[in-house]
Amino acid sequence: MAALHAFAERGCVSVSPTVEDACHNLISDWGKHGSIDPERHVILANEKSQALLLNALAQARRLLDGNLIGSPLWINETPFYEGDRILFGRNSRHLHVQNGLMGSITEISGQLLSVRLDSGRTVTFHSMHYPHFGLGYAATTHKAQGITADHVYALVGGSMQCQELSYVQISRGRKSTRLFVEHQNAGKELSTLEKAMNEQRPKTLAVSVCELAPKREISMCPR
Repeated sequence: MAALHAFAERGCVSVSPTVEDACHNLISDWGKHGSIDPERHVILANEKSQALLLNALAQARRLLDGNLIGSPLWINETPFYEGDRILFGRNSRHLHVQNGLMGSITEISGQLLSVRLDSGRTVTFHSMHYPHFGLGYAATTHKAQGITADHVYALVGGSMQCQELSYVQISRGRKSTRLFVEHQNAGKELSTLEKAMNEQRPKTLAVSVCELAPKREISMCPR
């Protein structure tokens, strides 16, 4: 993928010794602006376990910066605070929300949550009646196919990396995209990552990704 080297030349690719280091470097970069305005700064990862780690790190950064308030509501061993970003995980006709929709918690009252969706609409629900949500700072690339944001921070590389997911990762940012990768997944002069980004997956995956991810201009980070 030719875009990869263009990203690298502009300083938009960060290579770290381990995946954990790549996650921490991503959060360090994201936290400069994303901690204050997470709606405009979205994190992507290929694997669910990576997204879970990045969500926990992002939440911890916002707690440290004083951008989350109140006592946490614990759901499925995850704390949620007023100000947290959440990702809806299941369609609900009652709430008029879809799988993959994002929003910000504006109020927590007992088990009731009020969430301002990115569309501007507010929904209120009981966590026992609709427990199908998680932290929404980071999402898997599959889940983020319909998401766009001003700035994207993508953890790339690994066995799931392919041409179709790579397109989603580098096209979700309106203004900038930064890529973070572990050394082994990057390879010498990014050769391993480039090969993975050029690999095509089965046609069914390619069709589903291309249909769900509207074509956008590819934006890189500023010099």
